[in-house]
Amino acid sequence: MTFGLSCGRFYSATRSGILRDRSPVPKRSLIMSQKTEQLNSTISLSDSLFVVGSTTYPLRQITSVRGDTSPPKNTFFAIVFLLSILWVAITIIPLYQSFRDGSSGIAFQDFPIVSVCVAVISFIFMRRAKTSYHLIISTAAGETEALTSKNKGDIVTIITKLNKAIAGLS
Repeated sequence: MTFGLSCGRFYSATRSGILRDRSPVPKRSLIMSQKTEQLNSTISLSDSLFVVGSTTYPLRQITSVRGDTSPPKNTFFAIVFLLSILWVAITIIPLYQSFRDGSSGIAFQDFPIVSVCVAVISFIFMRRAKTSYHLIISTAAGETEALTSKNKGDIVTIITKLNKAIAGLS
């Protein structure tokens, strides 16, 4: 049974006759009291936490932040490209000799068309491969690769903001 309102507080009587405060108390959360910045859809940075996907890093435990790069992995396409160029060279010589001699008995496998197509496709894949940029977080437990991106600007922006947040704790 609600008793009434006194100075903005709600009181109710219990069965034993004791008045209890039933006023809604705002629940304070650690996250709610912090300033949180959403860097993108999966990355957020608050006053004390850095969240990447489902992994949370407390800023007080981060000792350093750095960026790293890894070159594109295109070894397979480079080998295919070189083999197809070699095949073009091997098949173009008999083709040239048959045209020079004037013979018309050239088989289909002598034409380097397929090899040229494979060389062009493998070259396109080699050119499209991009460098990967990594965000490395160092803690007392060791180093962790927290984030990988093909966009260098994203990683540099996150490193800058993370360093500012860590420096702000001091």
